[in-house]
Amino acid sequence: MKRFLKILILLFFAGAGQHAYSQGSASAIDDVVNAFRAGRVENLERYIDKYLSVEINNNVGNYSHNQARQVLKDFLTKNPPIELNVNNNVSSNEMSRFAICTYTSPKGKYQLYIQVQRVDRIYVLKEVRFDKE
Repeated sequence: MKRFLKILILLFFAGAGQHAYSQGSASAIDDVVNAFRAGRVENLERYIDKYLSVEINNNVGNYSHNQARQVLKDFLTKNPPIELNVNNNVSSNEMSRFAICTYTSPKGKYQLYIQVQRVDRIYVLKEVRFDKE
């Protein structure tokens, strides 16, 4: 009985781990969009890779994980979201997904471009771009 219980627990956790890795790009891009919609960099944390390309009003940088988090946090603090509408959500293949959004803050409207990409078996944020309209 104990052996059966151990096997059952092992199979449960193996299945749970498989589910986490099988998360699709659509789910990842939705999570990222919702994090921006809520203005919460903390919700982006698991998607920020070792490096992230961030462009804000033509100021481009390739930032480390911590630097990218701080740059995005500063932007969202200065430009808190009022509204975020997804204009286009495109999957070029299962390896990459893009979202083009209109991000509205008290300081104006921005086109927000987001790209997530599959790296190994997980999806990570590869590019974020805010262009003021």
